[in-house]
Amino acid sequence: MRLVSKMMKKRDKYTQLKEEIKTLSLQPSITVVEKKLLHKYLLDLEKDVYFDKVVFQLKFELSPLALKGELSKEVVAFYTELSRRQPTASIFNFMIR
Repeated sequence: MRLVSKMMKKRDKYTQLKEEIKTLSLQPSITVVEKKLLHKYLLDLEKDVYFDKVVFQLKFELSPLALKGELSKEVVAFYTELSRRQPTASIFNFMIR
């Protein structure tokens, strides 16, 4: 029973993030660079790449843009929420597993 529950939670995380990325990608105010990054990681999620790895890499690539103030308002909100929800998505997590 626990395994099924754990698998459903995993599916929910993947599905939720994919939906958020798809919705965000449709926003007219996001830049081409942001759209390319989001699309890249949407494809990874669809290929079932390890979730924490995808989140870490997405945050890693968005971080320099955030520091330079080059993220749209919508992507800043997404990045902030993603960092809040997945603070442990770091390089070490997916190297250990």
